[in-house]
Amino acid sequence: MTLTDVKTSTNCASWLDRFTSNRTFYWIFAVLIVIKLALAPIHPEPAAPDEGTYITVAQRLLDQHVYTNAYNQPSAGIMPGYPLMMAAVLAVSGGSAMPMYFVNVLLSIAIAWAAGALLFLLTGNRSLSRLCALLVFVFPPVVTYAWHPLTEIPYTAALMMLLVFWERTRQQPLVISNWLFLGLFTVTSFMIRPVMFLLTPVYFAWPLIVARFQWRSIAGAAVGTAVVLALWLPWVYRNYKIFGGFVPLATTSGQAFFTGTLTDWEKWSEEQTAEMERSGVSLATHNEFEVSKHFAAVAKQNIARDRAAYFTRIVKNSWKLWPTAYSGRYYPKGVRTYAREGNWPAVAVKTVLGGINLAMLAGLACAMMIFLGQPKWWPYVLIIVYFHVMHAAIMPMPRYSFPLTPMILAMILGAVDQIRGSRGCLLGKLRHV
Repeated sequence: MTLTDVKTSTNCASWLDRFTSNRTFYWIFAVLIVIKLALAPIHPEPAAPDEGTYITVAQRLLDQHVYTNAYNQPSAGIMPGYPLMMAAVLAVSGGSAMPMYFVNVLLSIAIAWAAGALLFLLTGNRSLSRLCALLVFVFPPVVTYAWHPLTEIPYTAALMMLLVFWERTRQQPLVISNWLFLGLFTVTSFMIRPVMFLLTPVYFAWPLIVARFQWRSIAGAAVGTAVVLALWLPWVYRNYKIFGGFVPLATTSGQAFFTGTLTDWEKWSEEQTAEMERSGVSLATHNEFEVSKHFAAVAKQNIARDRAAYFTRIVKNSWKLWPTAYSGRYYPKGVRTYAREGNWPAVAVKTVLGGINLAMLAGLACAMMIFLGQPKWWPYVLIIVYFHVMHAAIMPMPRYSFPLTPMILAMILGAVDQIRGSRGCLLGKLRHV
């Protein structure tokens, strides 16, 4: 590297500092927020099938004050966090889900802020952190999922806030308020989606080890744990009273486990229906807990039949889960198909967004190589591995990877910061030559 290269890098850093501290930057962010709010009632994408499910459950909560499934039986098939949020929106709006689009915009602001805050905690680079927040806010999935009353945006907001307060707790484990918010966002996240539930003990123990179990860290961990238990145990108790068994999260775990053992997971609905007809165990004749236990038993049989094939499928399915730059509902077909049809706008959009996706994946690969020697980043690498293994073993829908996107963008910019830092160190050495 020459002095000219280092000087160019320094000039780029100076430009970024000036841009992110300028009023223009904040005006850009404000205009983007207004545009998102204006687009919210239009929500250009077609509705997703899951939307009706959440709205129906929430409406029943309001009308009948019960948490039931399609057969009007007591349900624990969906974690209650999002239906309760949706019920509040329906109650305020008089039965319309429209305000949820505006709530999603506000939550996407929280996602962007959290991504920037996480990057700042890890790098101390405020200008790069502000740029990260802007990039996350305009990143295509963060825009398009705001137009759907689904769990993607609320869960991502809860997950990113969890990561921010976890990093704060790791850096300052003796501050009890950090533990309180860590507990709050931990339980909020897995009460919307239970993915991070199994990592909760690991991520609570980590700051304790960092603090060498000093009494204030133990007191803080007790506070955080109390918050988690206070908001989680009522759900567990309610499920025990209804189903007569231990249901810590949802009564769909058996079906999800079964889906992960299928040779073609995309046929999960047909396969589940066929199994219910074969066995006579269905939601029409049994409660959800019994159905879940039956499918879990069948899943174990499927795995035992061919363990090698099962684990091979998990590896293959994991590739479907790497973050996508678009939701796919705009143009679900491939680029070649649209080219044959002469649909050139679709070709252009899918090519550009696919390029963004490839660039992000390449950036993530480079970042992970850099972070191998940076222990402070290892917890976030662990989360990526954990998420993909979990979902690849259950139901590898591409959109399930979306909640990791803001964290991954922060990691890529964190790697950029380290490269810039290395150049700065090199400049100092060259000046002394």
